[in-house]
Amino acid sequence: MKEYKINNKIYKLDVFENIRHEKDAYLIGYLLGDGGFHKPTHKRNARIFVSSVDEYIIKYFNDEYCPNNTYLSKIPVNKKRNIISNQQSHVLIFSSKFSETFKKYGLLSLKKNRTFHNIPKKLFPSFLLGLFDADGNFSWGIRKDRNRLWAQFKITHQNLKMLQKLQRELLDKYEILTYVTPKGREDCYVLQVSKLNHVRKLMNIMYSKNNLIYNKRKFESWQRFK
Repeated sequence: MKEYKINNKIYKLDVFENIRHEKDAYLIGYLLGDGGFHKPTHKRNARIFVSSVDEYIIKYFNDEYCPNNTYLSKIPVNKKRNIISNQQSHVLIFSSKFSETFKKYGLLSLKKNRTFHNIPKKLFPSFLLGLFDADGNFSWGIRKDRNRLWAQFKITHQNLKMLQKLQRELLDKYEILTYVTPKGREDCYVLQVSKLNHVRKLMNIMYSKNNLIYNKRKFESWQRFK
């Protein structure tokens, strides 16, 4: 944690140049999925922000990376689609001091252009967990006609090339088979794992590290499945 002078105020920021720990890999994965992008202006450099209905996740990022900052909590309103949520969303804006790091790892852009680079192999499970917590889904049940379990792992994203890159990584690193398809008429795509043994293997890999932060609902669903 270093101190930086911003607008004549001193802020403590954990700006990392390289992914060092599970928490850094998790953050990069989470931002790949749920990071928002503020375009540069004549006064400000490009910046990334992150939002979630799970306040404990945003608070963790706040405490670990920019403890002098504050995050915002509000009811989001989408005027274009006439949607008003009944659930608070929590938003943390990262200082532009982080922008070079986020650019290095492929994040400093609109979501449809976002990708990932140079994730250390030993920290790839934590990166994948971050992406899964932001944009993934794990579902399971029992097929009554065959009296056996079924399970599915999905990650939804706007960038097809990114999902195809992730598909190759999962095959090369872990021999996990996936397929990528368009999501109906929506402007996004879904990477999916459906073979039960591959889903089980992938979920075990993601939770193999002692991550201090994870989506509690998704983890509890996995525990019930096990």
